[in-house]
Amino acid sequence: MEIFFFIPVIIITFFMIVVFNSIKIVKEYQRLVVFRLGKHFGVLGPGVVFVWPVIDQAVWVDLRESTLEFVKVNCMAKDGKEVSFDLSVKFQIIDPVASVTKVKNIYNDSKNVTEKLLRDFIERYFSQDIPFRKREIGMLFKEVLERAVKDWGVKIISVELK
Repeated sequence: MEIFFFIPVIIITFFMIVVFNSIKIVKEYQRLVVFRLGKHFGVLGPGVVFVWPVIDQAVWVDLRESTLEFVKVNCMAKDGKEVSFDLSVKFQIIDPVASVTKVKNIYNDSKNVTEKLLRDFIERYFSQDIPFRKREIGMLFKEVLERAVKDWGVKIISVELK
């Protein structure tokens, strides 16, 4: 008779644990991209959301501005001389779904693309012109970078060459 008392207690305890682990609190600057059984289900947040265990997989996305810092990026100028830059790129995720589904790791991939594009972009300029045209080069490079990452749900806010 005692075993019949423990079975409902175990079942109720199990469901309570499942419910408490399913409730997520999403902050104002975050979103949850939810995949239900592997297929995109939706974007949840901010606030209190419910994510089914086992059925749903949630990916947290931070919508705040982020900065990529590059120290001593070496590039070849048009005249064959090596030029070094410090580069700062500010960006923000504006489409959480694209930032999760289009690239594996938005931060690493953005950093790799930025560095590659900078090296290719600097090859257009002579080394003696670069120090005097850093602001112009930065604005033009921002446009090139925006075109490269627009499908990833990323907005480039600023590019600064130092």
